[in-house]
Parts: sequence; C-alpha cells; structure tokens
Amino acid sequence: MNQTSLKNILFLASSFILSSVNAQQGYSSASLHWGKMTAKQKQEAAARGADYFEYGIPKSKDIIVEEYFNYHTHQIALPENGESIALDLQWGKDYPNIDEQTAILQIGLATSELNRGSLADAPPVNVSLVIDKSGSMDSDNRLINAKKAATAFVERLRPEDHISIIAFDGSVEVLLPSSKVGDKGQALQAIDKIHLGGSTNLNAGLLQGYQQVAMAYVPKQSNKVIMLTDALTNTGVINPGQIVRNSDVFNSEYHIDISVIGVGVDFNSDLSRQITANANSSIHFINDSEDIKKVFIDEVESLLCPVGRDAKLVLDFEEGMELDQFYGYQAQIEGNHLELELNNMNRGLTQIFLARFKLESNKTPAVNARIEFFDIASNSKQTVGASGQLKKERFNQNKTSNLNEEVKKNYAIANMAQALHDMAFQVEQGQREAAVATVDEAINTTHQLFNGDYDTDVKRVYDILKTYQTDMEIALNTNSKKDK
Repeated sequence: MNQTSLKNILFLASSFILSSVNAQQGYSSASLHWGKMTAKQKQEAAARGADYFEYGIPKSKDIIVEEYFNYHTHQIALPENGESIALDLQWGKDYPNIDEQTAILQIGLATSELNRGSLADAPPVNVSLVIDKSGSMDSDNRLINAKKAATAFVERLRPEDHISIIAFDGSVEVLLPSSKVGDKGQALQAIDKIHLGGSTNLNAGLLQGYQQVAMAYVPKQSNKVIMLTDALTNTGVINPGQIVRNSDVFNSEYHIDISVIGVGVDFNSDLSRQITANANSSIHFINDSEDIKKVFIDEVESLLCPVGRDAKLVLDFEEGMELDQFYGYQAQIEGNHLELELNNMNRGLTQIFLARFKLESNKTPAVNARIEFFDIASNSKQTVGASGQLKKERFNQNKTSNLNEEVKKNYAIANMAQALHDMAFQVEQGQREAAVATVDEAINTTHQLFNGDYDTDVKRVYDILKTYQTDMEIALNTNSKKDK
C-alpha cells in the first residue's frame, strides 16, 4: 500500500466514525449455539408465560446448514509439498442404490499446513482486536468469554506480529494502538482493563479497527480485523447496508479482511453475515471454553494465514445425472453445470460440499470438479481439479450398506442440519406438528445409520436435535392441556 492510499484509507475511516455520531436510523462458526439455551433460561421464559415455539426455535434464515457439516476437520486428501490447495472427491458408495437410483458425492477442499495450531512458520500478522463492551455483553458471560478469547489469541501471537486492541460501546476507545506484540504484557493488560459500558456503536468500533490495521499494513501478509461482539448495534450508524458499505471499502480495495466472532445465543447473525459475506471473510461463534479453544487455539493458523482469494467451485456432471440436492450453499445451477463463489481460504482449512444425484437406470456417468482461485504465494491465478465416476457394477440393494464412513458422517450431519432448518421454517408457517415429525425422522435416520454409535461430531448435532425434539413435544403437550 503506497502512502497516498494509506492516507486515503485513514481519512475514510475517520470520516465514517465522525459521521456516525449523529446518525439516527432505526449475522466454523457453526450455528451450534442455537442448541445451547440452558435449562434455566427455558424455565425462566416458561415462567413468564412465553410460548416455546416463539422464543425457543431459531429463525430458519439463521440456520446455515453448511456450517454444521463444516464445523469439524475432515478426513480428505491434503495438498502435496508446494501445493496450496487439494481437491478430493468421494462417493457415499462406489455404486448407486437400486431402490432410489441415487448417489451421494462429497467434494472436499483442503489447504496447506492443516491444523498445526501454530503461527511459527507464517509471515508476521497485523491484527486489530475489536471488543464489544456494551451493556448487552453482560448477559450469559458474553464479555467474560470475549476477553478469554482475546487473551487466548494474544498468547498465540509472536513478538514481531502487530496488534491493536479496541473496546467500544456507545463510543470507541483505543486501548492499545497498533504496535509490535513484544512480550505481550501491554496487550494482556489492555484486555484486562475492558469493563461493561452502555449502548452499542458497532460501526464506529469496526472502522477504528480498520484504521489501526491500515497503520501497519503490509501487502501479501495477513491484515485483519477480528471483532468480538453480539452485534446488537443500537446507536450511531445502525443501517446494515451502510455498515456493510463502510466495511467493503477496506475489504475490496485494500484486502483488509474481517472475522466476526459472535458471542451470545441471540447474537445478530444477520448483520454479521452481511459484513463477512461482503468481505469474503469469516464468521465464527463462541459460547463456551470449547468454542474458544477451537477458534483461537486449535485453529488460529486457519484464522489468520491466507492461501487464496477470489475462489470459485465449478462442478460439471454428465448426462444421465440430475442434481437432486446441493446441501446448504446457494450455488448457481444451470443444466449440468454448477458454480459457487467461495470465501477467502486460509491455511489449515478443510471444507466439504455435499451433493445428491438422481441417476438414470444402470448409468454411471462421471463428475468433474475444479477450484479456480488467486494463489497468494505465487501471485497468480490457479486451478486444481478432480474427477470421479461410479463403478459399473449392478445397483446395490441396500442403500446404507458399505457406506464410505467419512461421507456417511458428513451426510448424517447435513441431513440433521437440514432438518433443523426445515423445523424452523415449519414453525414459522404454524406447522408445529410437522416440525416435530421432521425432527423425529432425522433422528431415526441418524440412528439407523450409526445404530447409536456416534462419534463426537455427529453426537454434537444429534444432541441439539434431541433437545428440540424433547422441548417441542413438551410444549405441544402443554398447549394441548391449556386448550382443554
């Protein structure tokens, strides 16, 4: 970044912050927080006479199906030495099912240096931690968890990395201007000083974070804002479109990325997703020590170290195949061709995409996949590809026998996540009994696939589904008794 660009970016940041003062207008993360409402919270809501179907069920738009099956690390092919990205295709079975004439395909993407949990070999990073200290962060230990996460993050940094620390409520305070981490003492003291405040001016906090990153900007390295917030903005610029446009100046023109770390079960995922989608950056969620460890310790490398940007998945499948479902992602599909714009890719990433195909009888056509992206290491556009074809054997009689264990696991999670989404949609439509039936069916399917022997990742989502099943049945019975 040249000096003129730097002056422009600092001017833009200052202008946005100043103009927000008088403005008066009016979201792996993995969405797993929706299953974390405590028994006490449920009891308190019920005691107030609240209807569980109104307060206890998330909105369907907030259940992001792909985040569930991409929450964990996948067992897929990794890049060879010197490669940035590997592409991996796995079928649920090597041959189709005779009863349904269907096939499940898993497309896997992995980047270099998988889950080392260390920045040891990475170039210096330049990060601004922006921490929400507004009044709403008092609920459910949100500020406490945010400070724990920030502390864990700083502990992973190296002396030569750059860090700034900002706290915001209705106003913004730069607790530590951008500087080298050094012995970490100043950074840790700055975090410790953060205490609860008042209203929430998210826009001002975000833009001050960008300003601090701009001060130490280094091209082709990690320049990033990490904001820890419940995103319940209520003062200054609160129009989502304007906040996104302000953020996009830094994302698109200067490649300063943004990761939003959602805190609290009612975290505003709508706004956070708009900010991160516009930036091709990332959104995560922390609600307890397990989430903090995952994002800020185990996967800190994947949070900070860029591999590629401007990425796109392209999938072509031959005649005789019909794409019945592409789980989660909103892809562009035309005939036998699919394209999906991808987020920026960092080191240590594993990401999968799941597709279900309907097949013409006794046909085993091929699928070709590729990832097109701008490779940061070589400073050039690159493409990696892979192909897969079902075996030309007779269609198998049993749709669950001999399933690829990796695909079975991810398919089960995707199916449960889709059930959660459909459950929420049915509740919104007033179809409460149908919502219970949807959850029942997904639970039964998962049990049939694993016969009760679930690994940690499957069980995490299964338990969320079981919680909703139990709570909805209790709510239905309670309502039925009231009606009588």
